[in-house]
Amino acid sequence: MDNEIQKIIIRVLQEIQDEGEMRIFMKWCNASPENKELYFQLKHLYELRSDGLMPNDVEIMASWERLWK
Repeated sequence: MDNEIQKIIIRVLQEIQDEGEMRIFMKWCNASPENKELYFQLKHLYELRSDGLMPNDVEIMASWERLWK
């Protein structure tokens, strides 16, 4: 995964993306079921963190490793 999409995914999770970033994100997300699944796993972890619930270290590391591949 390239560095640009990593940054865009983070911006999408934070809901601060611009229109161009959203187009790039949607193209990436719809490119494969694996991309879509990865996004929703990361979103779930992000939402847990936002709600004050913290995933354990294993879940965090596994998610980041999938993202950076």
